[in-house]
Amino acid sequence: MFNSGLNERSSFNLENSEELRKMVLKEVRLRTKVLQSSEKMKTTKCGGYCSVLIGDEVPGKLTVSTLPPMTDQFMSIEYMLNLVEIFLDDSEVVNSVIYCVAIMVLDTNNRVVFQQKNGLMTVQKAVEKYKQNIVVLRCCCSVFANVGPYIIDLPSITLVEEMSKLHPYDQFIKTALCAAFANYARVNPTSVIENGIIEKMKPLLCDSNIDLQYSVLAAYSNIARNSTIGQKRCIDNGIHEVVMNKLLRTECNPQYWRVACNTLGCFAVNGLGFESVKVVKYAIESGFVDKIIDVLHIVSFKDSDEKGYERMYGCLAKFAIVRAIKRIPRLSWLSFQCCKNPRLIPAAFAKFYLNDAFKCHVCKKPCDPLIIRSIKFQDKLVLMSYCSTTCWGRRHEC
Repeated sequence: MFNSGLNERSSFNLENSEELRKMVLKEVRLRTKVLQSSEKMKTTKCGGYCSVLIGDEVPGKLTVSTLPPMTDQFMSIEYMLNLVEIFLDDSEVVNSVIYCVAIMVLDTNNRVVFQQKNGLMTVQKAVEKYKQNIVVLRCCCSVFANVGPYIIDLPSITLVEEMSKLHPYDQFIKTALCAAFANYARVNPTSVIENGIIEKMKPLLCDSNIDLQYSVLAAYSNIARNSTIGQKRCIDNGIHEVVMNKLLRTECNPQYWRVACNTLGCFAVNGLGFESVKVVKYAIESGFVDKIIDVLHIVSFKDSDEKGYERMYGCLAKFAIVRAIKRIPRLSWLSFQCCKNPRLIPAAFAKFYLNDAFKCHVCKKPCDPLIIRSIKFQDKLVLMSYCSTTCWGRRHEC
């Protein structure tokens, strides 16, 4: 199979192992550059490892749906895996090939082939052989982080965890580990709980590496969203308190707000509809809700396209579903005025609002926006108004 893929390179002397090696390195690196230079790859930052961000839930991570045409069978992911097996003793070739594979597995079609050809086992072999080679290890860990939630398994995660302990100061491997946790948690939240992953990640919330923090937060949001037991375990470990206190006491960029608010929203109301009064109560008493509203007051005067602020509204919405939020962001008032005069609201925010948002969500009567008690983030940001506490108490009936 491998030789048939090389027939197109008839000008090379395949009996000459060194010439073959050089040819493989040249073409694999060329293929990697093609992937990195594609239009979709240009939309994400390059750097770190494999020039991609890791973890399906990490904000800004590229999810490739269409890679450049692969007319060359030699460069298919199946042949890439064969190359790893054939050149397993050559660290330079293994590193270059797995580097490319880590990018290729972002494509869903490649993931299918990767799984069919036992790609995880091939990469695991490389990890076992190159435990002390940090460069190869990083590329291998990137593959585990990028293969997605339906392929990553516990043995692979355990292996990355062992490498993280073997190289305790390598932030790169820690980030890959947490990204793998995040993907694994989407499909296997119960296994995550049983293996103590929630507790293992908690110290990393205060790590100085921001990409590592994103991966940890993504893992927690997936655990809480998909499992009520996982949601409760996260809350019992005080994860919500750590995240809120960081946002209250330090200057965080909009992207961190986005990821953190998404996680906190999952803690407040998870994907199965289970609510946590404890999380919302702490958010109110600690001043976190006031902090969000104060930030949104400022943002409401800006014609900003920053998507991070949408997550802040989504988080506030989930808090308001659990308990009434009395303070109203000025943006809601602007939206109300927009019903009368659309020019008053910043254009970047106008698309998130419905003009009938200021009717009681229960009895459908028009109501003063100053008594809005709940907002809900869907395809658009819908402000859910209530004309009285009686109607607000009946909110779950609608």
